[in-house]
Amino acid sequence: MTWKKEPNLQIGDLVYHVLYGKDWLGLILKMEDELRSPRASVYMVPGTIHEWFFTRSPLRGKLEFRTGWVAKHWLIKI
Repeated sequence: MTWKKEPNLQIGDLVYHVLYGKDWLGLILKMEDELRSPRASVYMVPGTIHEWFFTRSPLRGKLEFRTGWVAKHWLIKI
């Protein structure tokens, strides 16, 4: 399976995750590009199947109950 890397993600974009599909909906709050692996802070949309996705994430990726860090190459803009 191949997918095109989304080059122009911006703060405020509604995105879904490559592995979880369009049931995984999040809003980009912040981005960090200076790291070896660029990542985005994503707020999960309330009422979706995966809204508590970050509650089972390791502490290093979780910011709050519905917010956490995701590598940008896993995100696709809707």
